Amino acid sequence: LGNEGADALPVSRFRLAAGAVEEACVVIDGDGFSWAWRPASIPLAEQVTALVDEIGPLADGYTSELCLRLTPWITSLAAALERGMLLLVDYGYPRREYYHPQRIDGTLQCHYRQQAHNDPLRLAGLQDITAHVDFTAIAGAGHAAGLAVAGYATQAYFLLGCGLDTLLATSDPDDTAAHLARMSEAKALTLPGEMGESFQAIALTRGVDRPWRGFALRDLRARL
Repeated sequence: LGNEGADALPVSRFRLAAGAVEEACVVIDGDGFSWAWRPASIPLAEQVTALVDEIGPLADGYTSELCLRLTPWITSLAAALERGMLLLVDYGYPRREYYHPQRIDGTLQCHYRQQAHNDPLRLAGLQDITAHVDFTAIAGAGHAAGLAVAGYATQAYFLLGCGLDTLLATSDPDDTAAHLARMSEAKALTLPGEMGESFQAIALTRGVDRPWRGFALRDLRARL
């Protein structure tokens, strides 16, 4: 089980410029830092080019990020799995939603003391820097490593399929504080405006062929 593991991997920031792929670098600028752009490394340029070939043209200046370490990470996990399931839960999108033409500045985001912003050059070394996960890339890497994609769903559908509503039914309404706290937590995990849709679950398996409750209500593998 991996919860918010993939989003912790470093990403490369790229943009499309006059038919070429550029990558963002950090340079010293006085007492601080600023962005500079250079021709993308060969691995990044190749993957971005393959991405555009797959999903269609993106506008000049389109900026996003790509995780070059995601495939090696999935490959290493697969190598350790003789039989069983890798269940990964994270915030992200299928590829065509991640790199939608209207998502022109990617998903890079920073968090510091419960506050979110999109400037990773502020508070260097003090804040969390993260980006959303390309679940299509996870599925592709798993398949290439010999794993089956056994299910894919939003966190809300996954938890409800696993019986969250049954668990909530055991809550004692006479214990008002505990009951309200549990209901509030469930809403945060399942409501579309909270974590219900932004977080998603994907299952990669080897040597196991069976239905999984978490994907019984709605399986979104076709979106991958």
